Amino acid sequence: MEPLFVGFKAGGPESIALKKYSEFVEYGDIDALEECILQWINKKNELGEELERVATTHYSKRNMAERYLTIYEKFN
Repeated sequence: MEPLFVGFKAGGPESIALKKYSEFVEYGDIDALEECILQWINKKNELGEELERVATTHYSKRNMAERYLTIYEKFN
């Protein structure tokens, strides 16, 4: 199963993570991070196959390559 994304707001990770399956807390707030992780552990069990299907499709090699090419073509 693909992971859920939980972490600190840092600019990069939250810009690529699947919004429905992610949550980011203020940088350095360990208590908020712990609470967030515990909540998502329960959600992961509920989401199961849905999360795996969505993440596998979204982050597939083909989709990622196509997105990179689109970005590179904008700058050429």
